[in-house]
This record gives sequence, C-alpha cells and structure tokens, in this order.
Amino acid sequence: MSNMRTMGCRARLDLSHTSNVITGRNLIAYAINSGEYPVLEIDSDAIDKKNDDYVRIGKVNVICTYKGGEFKKPSTFVRVKGENGYEFHINSAGACIKSDFGLEDIIEMVENSKAPTVRANQNVVVVSHSRKLHLAVVMMLKTGPVNSNCMTVTELTGVSDDEMEDIVEKAKLWLDR
Repeated sequence: MSNMRTMGCRARLDLSHTSNVITGRNLIAYAINSGEYPVLEIDSDAIDKKNDDYVRIGKVNVICTYKGGEFKKPSTFVRVKGENGYEFHINSAGACIKSDFGLEDIIEMVENSKAPTVRANQNVVVVSHSRKLHLAVVMMLKTGPVNSNCMTVTELTGVSDDEMEDIVEKAKLWLDR
C-alpha cells in the first residue's frame, strides 16, 4: 500500500471495507468527496421510530431515457422494511395537474435542483448517520435499471466484490494525485 501526506506526517492509507460498508477513512473520503458518485444522506435522528416501515428520506433526481433523449425525473429516496430487513428504493413523486402555480411550487423546484442525480446501474454512496448516537455508516450501493413509468423507479442493491475492488483501485489513484 502506498503512503500519503496527512497533516504534516506520513500516514498509511486506510481503504478498508466489508462488503458494501466502507470503514477506512481514506476510502470514505474518496467516496464522498471525489465527485465520482452521488451521495445520498439518511439522517437517522429525523426518522420516526414508531412508523418506520416506509420512510421518505430525501429528494433525488433520476435520469430517464426516452426515444428523443434524456430527462431528469424528480423522485424520492425511501427506506422500506422488507422481508429480509430494510431496502432502499427511489420512488417517483408522481404527477398531477394543478390549476395554480405559487410559492410552494417554486420551493419544490429549488429543492429538486439541489438534489443528487443518479442514473441506471450507477454506484452511489449512502451515508446513514445519527448525531445522537455519534454513529455513521457509509455504504456503496448500486442503482438498478430505471423505469420511469413505475412507482419504484429503481432499487438500490449492493455492489459486487469485483466492483468494490475497482473502487478501491480508483481511490488509490485519486489519493495519490
């Protein structure tokens, strides 16, 4: 493993991970700060623990394709309690025609413009944190195929071991630059 300069001293690169959970500080820094991957945040303190079967976590934009090109679809990042534990989905916000256009529409457009954007079959970083518990978990997940006509636009699943090793190699190059 190569070394890097950190706060004036020599430090060993920490690129450790277990399956899809990233534990090494250098790999966490690369995943979140490199700009290579969209980052989706889960503030666990804001989740209602009494009703956590379906939790809306935040806004996310999904690139959808059609015959004439691509468009950004405003969507919602959600956590769903499934048979084998929690699952992460990106759900469509739906569409409705309104008779007026006002302040709430403008605020929603601004919030959507700041949301991370994901594509089909793309690696994404999911950071779940709790300030109360002084805990954070950083995961590398992957979006599936995108279907803009369904309520669940795409689901997030774990990356393969080979993909994780590729990410580690990219991190080494990024940190050595």
